[in-house]
Amino acid sequence: MESRGGFRQIASSSRSNLSRTDTTTIKTTIYMNKTAFQKKLAGLQSEQRKLITRRNRKQKHGNGIFDRHDFPVLTAEHPPLSWRYDFNHASNPHLMTRLGINCAFNVGAIEWNGNIVLATRVEGWDRKSFFAIAESKTGNSRDEALIEFLRKVTK
Repeated sequence: MESRGGFRQIASSSRSNLSRTDTTTIKTTIYMNKTAFQKKLAGLQSEQRKLITRRNRKQKHGNGIFDRHDFPVLTAEHPPLSWRYDFNHASNPHLMTRLGINCAFNVGAIEWNGNIVLATRVEGWDRKSFFAIAESKTGNSRDEALIEFLRKVTK
């Protein structure tokens, strides 16, 4: 058993009779320890925070009817990490994606009863679609950074 960079490596060998001569197959399984798990999770959270809070500037040349911006309002990386990952080390020791998102499209945002409501169609890796709805009362809390971002874009 060997430990490197927060990972524990277990090697096992088994004999298989695939041909007339015996061949040895070595199977290697790598387990992520809790420190490496937390480090990877912190990296994912940092990347998403940067994505959500980045400035989206208007492009200079428009057609006079609507303004285009440098970045799309929503992408496959925008949905909350809690949708895409199981944060429990015991049930997801490799911090693997549980819900892969292929794309987000047909986004619509409205102001309704003083709230910002955003609706989009989201497509998973399995090509099945579902609708995602987000609503914000103030847009000021850290969890609602995306809605605040959208409020800036739509003004």
